[in-house]
Amino acid sequence: MNNFECTINSGKTKVYRKRRRKPEEVLHIQIADYLVQTLPDYMLWTTVEISTQQKGKLQQGIQKRKGAMKGWPDLQIFWHDGTLLNVLCLEIKVPGNKPTSIQEAVHDKMRDMNILVEVVYSIEDVEKILTKYGFPHKARILS
Repeated sequence: MNNFECTINSGKTKVYRKRRRKPEEVLHIQIADYLVQTLPDYMLWTTVEISTQQKGKLQQGIQKRKGAMKGWPDLQIFWHDGTLLNVLCLEIKVPGNKPTSIQEAVHDKMRDMNILVEVVYSIEDVEKILTKYGFPHKARILS
């Protein structure tokens, strides 16, 4: 069993066990834990799980009837800058994978609407993107 450790400057170290989880799921959980510790209180975030591969046909049909959209990014971050409500969407991929053509089309449509969309392959990518857009950090990744 391979474990992954991540330490941030708040002094907390988390050990992630990769047992029985797909690599992308493990990365998603790591990023969620990082966001809980690093984003300021005035920012909200959520994750969306729309799976066409892990669930059976019945569950896929239910998701579709409820309005689930193929290609939607995995995670959204919301904040208000005093004038506008802003949204940053993150598509989470493990190294070596890339967004599908459906995901790319949805991401392009979102960008046309001035929604920030980024593809991330690691917690470090998330930290770089938060820095790129000027988000304050309550915690940093320690190498």
